[in-house]
Amino acid sequence: MKKIIYAAGKRGGKTGWIIENIEAEYNAGKECFYMGGRKTFEDITKRLEENNSLAELTLVDKEHPPVAGSAVFTDDLLWETSSIFPFTVRNMRNIDCNWYVTLNTEMAVNIPKE
Repeated sequence: MKKIIYAAGKRGGKTGWIIENIEAEYNAGKECFYMGGRKTFEDITKRLEENNSLAELTLVDKEHPPVAGSAVFTDDLLWETSSIFPFTVRNMRNIDCNWYVTLNTEMAVNIPKE
């Protein structure tokens, strides 16, 4: 699994980045999955429709796990953590896929090493 991470503050373009990469991966012939909450999944699919995108996005659940050669997306990983199935993340380590993740840096704190 290859992890591709975009970190930015509030209104930093994180969801737009996710949508751009969904479209790029879909246009490259990859099956696209969203791993996170249903509400965010619905918001992203609505934005894809508003952009007249042909990209298809599948919500990860027990019946629809990510597969080899696919692309997986999670918008605001820290927020979506409660919606992600731990076994799915573990299983993704063993497949060849790209996992696009955004992180909200608004509440990030750097702790200096002593």
